[in-house]
Amino acid sequence: MSQMVSSTEALTRRMLAGSKTKEVQESAGKPMIHIVGPLKLQNELIACFLERETGMECMQAAGFDEAIGTINKDKVRPHLILWDCRGTDPSTFWIEFGVNFKPFQDQCFIALFNVCSDSRIVEKDIVNRGVRGIFYNAVPLGMLSKGVLTILSGELWISRETMSRCLLDRAGSAGFSGDPGATLTSREKEILIEIVSGQSNDKIADHLCLSIHTVKTHIYNIYKKINVTNRLQAVLWAAKNL
Repeated sequence: MSQMVSSTEALTRRMLAGSKTKEVQESAGKPMIHIVGPLKLQNELIACFLERETGMECMQAAGFDEAIGTINKDKVRPHLILWDCRGTDPSTFWIEFGVNFKPFQDQCFIALFNVCSDSRIVEKDIVNRGVRGIFYNAVPLGMLSKGVLTILSGELWISRETMSRCLLDRAGSAGFSGDPGATLTSREKEILIEIVSGQSNDKIADHLCLSIHTVKTHIYNIYKKINVTNRLQAVLWAAKNL
């Protein structure tokens, strides 16, 4: 009897260990979300909400350095930093953002929330700063979770008005590195025009009667041909060359 109990206990331990290993492996591929800002109670509530809505691990951090420390320890999966802009002085924010975030642009996305609706710092600087999304202070929680998932899928979460301002500010910029001599197929031009109009990959697929996989393949080829890495750069290239 004792041997049977011992064997059962050993089997249970192996099953639990295997289950834990599977959970770790599954979580390793999921992005981690960091809510950064001084309002601990607010950010803990947002983190709980996003964990429930997205199924991703969310952490709250008082400052950027704390979030970066976690990212340094876990470079396997993607990261999204949601930065609380409430009461932030624009000049101070951009100084800290430029110095601290630039080395991690390849490892994580960054988005701003609690942005004042009449603020102009985002419209002016978003392209150069690499911000992937903007959530204004009146945005409902449901839109926050939708925007987070959009950003983590590789798309942008910014208004068309903001996109237009970016285009106007950067039109004719000599520093843009896209290849003006790139040759796009007619289908690639169609898809690039859809991107310029602010359409998501799903909407492009529906509008052009293509599979989402085909759309992503076309976008990959477009980026490669015009030497860009994201939607904003593609829009800027199109504004100058189409």
